[in-house]
Amino acid sequence: MKTEKLTPSWDTPRAFIYDRHATATTTILDIRLDRCRAYAISQGWDIAGMWLDLGDHALGHHRPQFHALCMAMQETHGPAICLVDDWDRLTRDPAHGAAMRDRVRLAGGHCETAQGETNRSNERAHCPVVSPQGLPLRPLGSFQAGAGSIPSSKEHTVSTPSSPPVPDPPGSPIPAASARRLLSDAEFNAVLATILVNNPGMQIEMGGRILAQALAFVATAASKPGQAMTPSRVVDEGWHTLILHTGLYYRLCARFGNFVHHIPEQPDPSRFDQTVIDRTTALIAAAGWHLDPDLWRGPAGSLIPVAANCQHSDDSGPIVIIPKPKG
Repeated sequence: MKTEKLTPSWDTPRAFIYDRHATATTTILDIRLDRCRAYAISQGWDIAGMWLDLGDHALGHHRPQFHALCMAMQETHGPAICLVDDWDRLTRDPAHGAAMRDRVRLAGGHCETAQGETNRSNERAHCPVVSPQGLPLRPLGSFQAGAGSIPSSKEHTVSTPSSPPVPDPPGSPIPAASARRLLSDAEFNAVLATILVNNPGMQIEMGGRILAQALAFVATAASKPGQAMTPSRVVDEGWHTLILHTGLYYRLCARFGNFVHHIPEQPDPSRFDQTVIDRTTALIAAAGWHLDPDLWRGPAGSLIPVAANCQHSDDSGPIVIIPKPKG
């Protein structure tokens, strides 16, 4: 398996989605993020990533992920938008909100909400400060986004509490993100339908689990070139199917900066290496994605039949970046 560097167009605006969320329940957070993502897609923007300040960081003026967003925005090319569901997602403090919008302008961008409100009239000229290659796209998982499935991209009616949310108790775990959110409902269902056609008798729920793990695998591999990774045979079924949807697969890889090539190998139980699987799942978890352990078992331990007829190893070495051909 290899990755190939993908360089996004400098002319296409890039959405840097931001939110803050203090509680462990992520249902409303998922809806807000889905609205932002749907709005960015409707505007024809690339999505640079999602930056989430969670827990206590969501309540005060110290916002590590907002700072990271601004740093990434400053080091990108082309139009940049800090996209929030509404202005309260920055802060409810007017003075602090003005300071945050100023910080975005200094980074070369402007702020906009998923309802189309913008401070673009005050936008300053953007001055990139990095090499012509720019930076790789930032993955959603690296910012510990909330868990759960993505609701429909159609408009939702959500009541937002007027008082600040109560922070979680110290030490409360932050849920890992479901890679399901990387596709729209229509995209996810199209790929899922292909999985089910290729695997007669498979339950819809199982097909969805396989696809979600394949999405997490591809997102991690694309964002971590140089790491030796391989899917389990079950997860490989989802990867095969994603590749069949070529445009969707290209856009998925481009979002994380590198194209993940597939190198098929014939099934061979003797080639299976649990340490490679363990390393792969550790990298996926470290990127913030939810893991489904039952789908990462070895050939002897898996009870899930799939159509995929290859067993990958890392014999070809770690993932490497292949420069994009010129011309």
